[in-house]
Amino acid sequence: MSQKDTDSYIKEIAVAVAQQQGIQFKSLKEANDHTEKTTQEILHLLQQSNTILQEGLQILSEKSTGFVADFSKKLLDQLQSPGPFTKIVAEDLQQNEQALKLFSEAVNSFYDCGDYHIEQCVLSVFMMLFPLYPQPYACYATMIWRKEGINAAETLYSQLVAAMEDPVLDYFAADCFVKAGNQIKAKELVQRALEKLQTLPEQQELREHLLQILARCE
Repeated sequence: MSQKDTDSYIKEIAVAVAQQQGIQFKSLKEANDHTEKTTQEILHLLQQSNTILQEGLQILSEKSTGFVADFSKKLLDQLQSPGPFTKIVAEDLQQNEQALKLFSEAVNSFYDCGDYHIEQCVLSVFMMLFPLYPQPYACYATMIWRKEGINAAETLYSQLVAAMEDPVLDYFAADCFVKAGNQIKAKELVQRALEKLQTLPEQQELREHLLQILARCE
């Protein structure tokens, strides 16, 4: 996609956002000004996201070892090429059963390193590469908890559990809600997770942890 095509696509998104929000404009100029402002905001967010992702891959390529370092370097080289980048992730990462474990161990080595920006960067890579797994999101929420406090973590978890239904994520979120004093929401999540686990009999340990949180909600 050329820069011209990209700009056109983002403007279409900006127009769609305004329509979705039901904004009424008094003139064509006002509508165009709003579209331009929204377009610039979207571009800014994309640039921020790309910068954080690039920094995260750089850190992992330099400070990790083995598969994680090599794969991060490979992705870094293709960061400006969406097609090859996506192909590498699909073929070399998602088909590697050990990849999640290896990246998890590498990212955890930065846990509480004293530099929240570094943590944010490597965790952003983790979430981007494994968007369907709960662990990266729980790690990110834990960082937010330490950095900004339990209320910020509670807000983030509320967004995550609304978007993703997973017993592991529900467990971490419920633990946060209980500690934040929101027993009602915690109980709802535990019950949702326990219902989901009825089809996953091998998750006995997680079930026991959930029951412990449920007891704290009474």
